[in-house]
Amino acid sequence: MILRLLSCDWIQKHQNVIISGPTGVGKTFLACALAQKACRQGYRAFYIRLPKLLYHLAITKADGSYPKTMKKLLRTQVLVLDDFGLAPLTDPERRDLLEVIEDRHGASSTILTSQLPIENWHEHIGTHHRRCDPRPPDS
Repeated sequence: MILRLLSCDWIQKHQNVIISGPTGVGKTFLACALAQKACRQGYRAFYIRLPKLLYHLAITKADGSYPKTMKKLLRTQVLVLDDFGLAPLTDPERRDLLEVIEDRHGASSTILTSQLPIENWHEHIGTHHRRCDPRPPDS
């Protein structure tokens, strides 16, 4: 698998990489090594911890530079989002993360690292919404 990833074919195909596991197994190291290999092959790569990206996106909404920032993220051929799942997402953070992923889908590649088991991602992202009951509550 590592040799296939080092070929950078996944970048040409606009595929993504998920690296998950417990603290200390080298997720960030591996993600950065893949990004560095991509750079050596001529691709543009950018590394950022996801909590920092979400904070930065909130700031760019306030100062009006959000569209420009989103375009930069889209143009980055390999985006490394490190530390997904460290803290629960707020509604605006959830929307921003999904916007980044949606914009990049099929157009560029993303590497995501996480300590959170993949089976817990839907719950963490908040895609399991409670159904609203249209009936008024009993008095």
